Amino acid sequence: MLETNESEEQLKAPKKEFKGHSAWVELSRPNLEHNWNAIASIVGPDVTVIPMLKANAYGHGAVEVGKVLQESGARYAGVSTLGEAFELRCNGINFPLLVTDYVDPENLPAALNMNVALTVSHVQMFPEIEDTAKKLGKKAKVHVFVDTGMHREGIWPPQEAVEIVEKIHQSSHVDLEGLMTHFADPTNPDLTKTYKQLGIFNEFLDNVEKRGIQLPLYVHAAEGATIMRILKTYTGRFTAVRPGNIVYGFTPGSEDFSQYMKFAPKKILTAIKAKLAGYKTVSKGEEVGYGGTKLDEDTTMGIVNVGHADDYRPRDSGGSMLIHGKRVSILDRAAMNQVVLKLPIDETYCLGDEVVIVGKQGDEEITLEELAESMETNVIRYVTKLQHTTRLPRVMTNS
Repeated sequence: MLETNESEEQLKAPKKEFKGHSAWVELSRPNLEHNWNAIASIVGPDVTVIPMLKANAYGHGAVEVGKVLQESGARYAGVSTLGEAFELRCNGINFPLLVTDYVDPENLPAALNMNVALTVSHVQMFPEIEDTAKKLGKKAKVHVFVDTGMHREGIWPPQEAVEIVEKIHQSSHVDLEGLMTHFADPTNPDLTKTYKQLGIFNEFLDNVEKRGIQLPLYVHAAEGATIMRILKTYTGRFTAVRPGNIVYGFTPGSEDFSQYMKFAPKKILTAIKAKLAGYKTVSKGEEVGYGGTKLDEDTTMGIVNVGHADDYRPRDSGGSMLIHGKRVSILDRAAMNQVVLKLPIDETYCLGDEVVIVGKQGDEEITLEELAESMETNVIRYVTKLQHTTRLPRVMTNS
């Protein structure tokens, strides 16, 4: 057994400070609070905002975002998978969680013990949930997902969902907490399809009430686009909304949607930074990296520890970073864990010098849009793909 004179608190301290990588993503607490407060103000105090934290909060970091939202007064949040809910619970996120995806029956006991609400999006899911709840002596909370025309998730036809709602109403092991649907085309200037879906959902709600069943606490259909455009989706019998992109500072759909925005969203991802992990001067004629990029002059190279594993893959002829307030180009194509920069040869460098991948340094700036373009994608797709980049710590800042 290892002997030490350090206290238990001292041993724990490094774990709290450990970030695990020489590169990181910076998130703006003020920007997140701005977006949250704006959404909450638009829908009003009687409507529950269920921010979607799925896909690692759209790539931003579900734990970090969830903690700020919890401190800001969020009463609920949504995730896709039970694993996402588990991560939040393990990191002190205590508000109610809605799991929108299918949960395998073997994981239902864990779900009920985790105190999350489950989504019934197929008729076969209800008996499995009810049976598990009965065996555990617990009450399961569920939201019934009605397909109103998107024909992806949800129970179709809606009349079958009415039958499931009645069975849940009669069950002593399952509580109906919510009813929900999802719109297929809410960013389209022509809202004909959206209003058709809304009509189908309202008819479904009418049929539930005709069975003598009171509508549950949460009735929700609106995501970001419909919050901005259709008042009827968060008034009257609608008591909750599920915003996604607008929480993180993006307008739904394309930039053309900005004409419908009721507030100016602020991106919460403000920077991606790294520390200079190595540098050397190599003579003209030498070759660099896989396949050998031949140097046409004496060159000072800088190493940054990001690459394919961090979803950093600029096209061979593009991509740059900032160091010492200057823009420098990428010398060789990105590898799994490294990028090689061409540094100004007449400057002095130190290991740990700040390198900016996205953000400002001095008078220079690399925007998310520029980085996304260098990787031949758009901003939302790039940021969402960062969900897989768990190697990069997310750091919440006060700026």
